[in-house]
Amino acid sequence: MGIVLHSLSVSNVLRSQNHSISFYYCILKRFNSSLCSREQLLEDILFVYNDLTTTTRWSMPHDQLESILLQISSDEYHLSSLRYLLIPESHFSNYLAEVLVSSYPDIMFRKSRRHRGCIEVLLPHKDDVVVYTGLSRFLYRLSCGSLPQNDYRILNQSSIEAFYKSLLGRRVRRLYSIELDESLNFIPKSLLLEKLSPILLDRSVYRLISELMELNILHHDKYHPPSPYGIPTLGEICRVLFNLFLAESFDPCFARKYPSIEFERYYDTVFLFIRDDEQEQAFFGIEDMLADLELINGYIKSIDTLGCMYSRIGLVKKVLRIAPDGTLERGEDRFDCI
Repeated sequence: MGIVLHSLSVSNVLRSQNHSISFYYCILKRFNSSLCSREQLLEDILFVYNDLTTTTRWSMPHDQLESILLQISSDEYHLSSLRYLLIPESHFSNYLAEVLVSSYPDIMFRKSRRHRGCIEVLLPHKDDVVVYTGLSRFLYRLSCGSLPQNDYRILNQSSIEAFYKSLLGRRVRRLYSIELDESLNFIPKSLLLEKLSPILLDRSVYRLISELMELNILHHDKYHPPSPYGIPTLGEICRVLFNLFLAESFDPCFARKYPSIEFERYYDTVFLFIRDDEQEQAFFGIEDMLADLELINGYIKSIDTLGCMYSRIGLVKKVLRIAPDGTLERGEDRFDCI
């Protein structure tokens, strides 16, 4: 955030793999402009392929990557069904270390609501790993206008730290926090696609996201149809899609409804800065606005002078306090586990 990523050289990425670049340039030259969305997606897939094969144990043969890029360039690539795993918490860490990380370097897990003491994981087809990761990098740039210097994931430590630092020293009477993370699982997929359609000008990119929303899920050797609600929790692609949805729905709606109230949002956490009674009165009715946006599980909390608030983005809990002079200050960070 705020730091523009250096220009990506496709030739340098490929030469670092000691592989012929002629095939890739053949694909890229099919586009007339370097600003073409599909060309940028191809570049992002190449970037994450290089990153994953050099920094993780994940691997993919070059001819397999070539086939994927060719299919995407001609808008013929199709995503495969997802696989659902239910893992006992007692076995989770060993399983994650030995199996999942090597094959799926970007996964997302959550505690099961239906099965007590278990962790749920959605896994993509191995061919789709590099596509999802490249697509998430593409969408992150689209939502922020640039990428952090040293990472291409929303929950990167430097951007989170910079965000919290930007909050300190502000003078408030009351601080509200809205945590929207649970809403990710309940957004109507049709509403998500409706919000994204106007900003995804390359319809092949939009088609891939639409396809993701409609993938069947394999569990116990049976294919189950997708739910009409919630973004599939696959990892970074899930986060950037939710971030884009909030940027196109919550942000403009809140600014229109409460023009006098200053707010800041990072991913699924929103801070509202209330300075007087008039703003406090205007703030009533926020639950109705969240319901109108289908953000039905938003959790609202608040603090006033001398109070403190725990706020979580990623695994780190940040502590914010309002000092006696009414300015925001920082407490001691805390860390979460699963």
